[in-house]
Amino acid sequence: MLDNQEKRHPYDFALWKARKEDSEPSWPSPWGHGRPGWHIECSTLANIAFGRELDFHSGGKDLLFPHHHNEMVQCCAFHDMNKWSSFWLHTGHLHLKNDVKMSKSLSNTILIREMLSKYTSNHFRMFCLLSPYRNDKEYSDEKMIKPVNLVNSFSSFLNLCDNFANKKITTLQFIADENEVFQKLEETRKKIHVFLSNDFDTCSMIEELSSLVNFMNKNFQSCEQKDQNYDLNRHYGCVISVHNFIKWLLEIVGLVFDEEKNLKSNLKVDDIVSKSLKFRKLVRNFALDKDRKLSKETKMELLKYCDDFREDLNDSNIEFKDHKTETIWKIKY
Repeated sequence: MLDNQEKRHPYDFALWKARKEDSEPSWPSPWGHGRPGWHIECSTLANIAFGRELDFHSGGKDLLFPHHHNEMVQCCAFHDMNKWSSFWLHTGHLHLKNDVKMSKSLSNTILIREMLSKYTSNHFRMFCLLSPYRNDKEYSDEKMIKPVNLVNSFSSFLNLCDNFANKKITTLQFIADENEVFQKLEETRKKIHVFLSNDFDTCSMIEELSSLVNFMNKNFQSCEQKDQNYDLNRHYGCVISVHNFIKWLLEIVGLVFDEEKNLKSNLKVDDIVSKSLKFRKLVRNFALDKDRKLSKETKMELLKYCDDFREDLNDSNIEFKDHKTETIWKIKY
């Protein structure tokens, strides 16, 4: 590079690449047939799409120099300014276990459709949120266990809150003091604001949200039936406030918990599952009814059929949860 006599400075980079072969894509220019250099091409496209200034510019950490550096130099020179993008985000690379970064040129990639045949988009997004965006990420089945469990935990909690608030389950009560819940929620908001303000620390954000879910789950208790003096309205506000905050924040970072957005068919899934659930509930309650003179073997066999039915649907991403004599269900994401 230092011996290149065509450069005025050893760090100069190509703005226009001359055509070397007739088969190469090229356009006429004052400097002959050729094509834009890589750096000027990206600068031009960014200016056409977003104008002369950017709020954020991101890319892999391998693009920091020379590509992003050269983009910035060109745009600052063209627009006669000292700053082109307000913030730069450079992400780590995704790689397989004991491997270098995933790259099409290295033939070590996993296609998105292959990944989605085993995991959901929510699982993979959670996987990305669990480490700093600057760090390299190792993709493996072992590394996916935690994000899968977390997504299921958040999804189950949101579903539980929905069913509780809509009075679809009568054998569950929330015992925490309303003021305590709102105080915990406000503390969580403040901590997450600090985390995200500190270089977008999503790892700590997820940990804090998980802590809030654990706190809430500990305060849901099963009961034979609610006390007549139990006031749902007194707890409705705090439960829904936590539900809405968690759902809102997770959807901001890319997770989707709206069933309508996840279902890919026009089947009336709600009706099908609800009617199946109703039949299973009748069988299960029949087996659990102490007034019926069923042998222990018959009772256990009926309950086993109910459990097998639940597991079969679980394999189809429909999850049942039994609470005393009632059952709620959700679609797993």
